[in-house]
Formats: sequence, structure tokens, C-alpha cells
Amino acid sequence: MKRIGLFLARRIAGGALTLVAIVTFTWIMYWSLAPQPGRFVYPFGIKVTPYQLHDGARRLGATRPKATQFFDWWWNVLHGDFGHQWSGATLNDNVLTTAPIGPTLYPDLRVTLSILIGGALLAVLISVPLGAISG
Repeated sequence: MKRIGLFLARRIAGGALTLVAIVTFTWIMYWSLAPQPGRFVYPFGIKVTPYQLHDGARRLGATRPKATQFFDWWWNVLHGDFGHQWSGATLNDNVLTTAPIGPTLYPDLRVTLSILIGGALLAVLISVPLGAISG
């Protein structure tokens, strides 16, 4: 029983490390593309000045140090807050309004998990009999 516990602990730790590595790599790739987050605040149809681009990025929090943004994002995710959508951000009366990501994510998460669990169950139901027949 102890060996199974150690095996499971290693697998869970490896999975968590892989998840952190994938998210970190994706985050680094996104920020290496030199985005202009200020464009999400000010529409594309108008001529945007450099001041407006910087102001939009500041309002979205993109001017903070990259390490601070990364660790703040992880802190919020671990507490169930996935942040706000940059697309669709509106600036009314000098107040930035953004929609939270969570309410749009949670319904899709249920569908994704049902597909994932159904696929895993189907794989087990097919592989166990085939393994027994081949054995």
C-alpha cells in the first residue's frame, strides 16, 4: 500500500509540475509577442495615440513588472479567480469595465470534464477486456 501511495504522489507531483511548466511557457510566449493591450480599451476604428495605448495598458495592469503579473495571476487562479476579459473592455466616464472570465468558463468546464471522464471510462471499458483477451 505504501508503494502505491508513493507512486500516486510522484504522478500527481509530476502532473502539477508539467501543468506549471506549460502555463509558464505559454505565458512567456504570449508576452514575447509584444502585445498592445491598450488596443483592447480603445477601439481599433479610431486613431489611437501612444498616450492612449500606455493609458489602456496601465488600466489593464499590463505595465506592472512581468514577474508581478505572473505571480499575481497564479495567486488569483489558486483562489478561483481567473481574471477579466480584455476583449470587450469599455471605458465610460474614465472607468474601465471588463467582464470576468469565470462565468463564461464554468459552463464550458462542465462540458469538457464530461467529455474527459466519458472518454477515460470508454478507454478503460475497451482496454481491460482487450487486455484480458490478449493475455
